[in-house]
This record gives sequence, C-alpha cells and structure tokens, in this order.
Amino acid sequence: MSKFLRYSLVLLLSLAAIRFFEHHLFNSELAIFFDQEFSYAEPPEFEMLQIWLQITLRFLLNTFISLAIIFLLFQNKKTLKFAVVLYSLAYLVLTPLLFYFLNNLEQGEYFYLFYTRRFLVQPVLVIILIPAFYYQKMMSQQKE
Repeated sequence: MSKFLRYSLVLLLSLAAIRFFEHHLFNSELAIFFDQEFSYAEPPEFEMLQIWLQITLRFLLNTFISLAIIFLLFQNKKTLKFAVVLYSLAYLVLTPLLFYFLNNLEQGEYFYLFYTRRFLVQPVLVIILIPAFYYQKMMSQQKE
C-alpha cells in the first residue's frame, strides 16, 4: 500500500472516529438536547463555557485533520494557507453566531442553533473545499 493511500486512510478514519466516539469524547448538553426530539422541547440551562470548550476542541480536531487531508491531496502551501484562513474565518463568524442563538432561544426555532453547531463540529468545510481546490487546480493547468 502506498504512503499516500495509508495517510489518506488514517486521516479519513480519524474523522470517522471523532464522529463515532462523539458522545464519549464530547458529551455536551447541547448534543444531548439535539439527540432528543428538540423541535418543540424546552431547552435546559446550558453551561456556556463547557459548550464553548467542547465545540472548540472538536472544531480544532476536525480542522487539523481536514487541513492534513487538503495538504496531502494538493501538496501546495498556498492552498493550505488559504484553507487555514477559511477555517479561521468560519470559526470567528460561526462561534459568536452560535452563542447568539444559544442566548436567544425561542421554542420551535432551534434549527439556526442546530445547523450552526453542526457546521462547527462536522468536517463540512473539507467536503466543500476539496472539489473547489481540485477545480481551481484543473483550471490553472488548462491556462498553462
């Protein structure tokens, strides 16, 4: 098995392991709330610091692995730097938004909070960036 394939497999399995063991590693009140039928439930009192720490840790783990995947696939420092900037901007924009939604919860309107949290804790950005970087690479090769 080639090194590329081994590294890719390890990184993808790492992302899968974070998702599979999320309840053991990141057992937050928010995750428990969303695991139930939350659409019209009354939200519990949330420990904001604990939620922030768990979401930040999970975001950082997913980001590190996602950046490693991007670098492994494209072997380009400019692409990696651009991805780092995008991940940083996503965190800086979505984290305050998450806490705004947490502080202004209204019954029946939890989906804003749900999807903001989901974007922070799932490796969604890498799924978007890989095809975008690949397309950009193909377009630049055609121009040459």
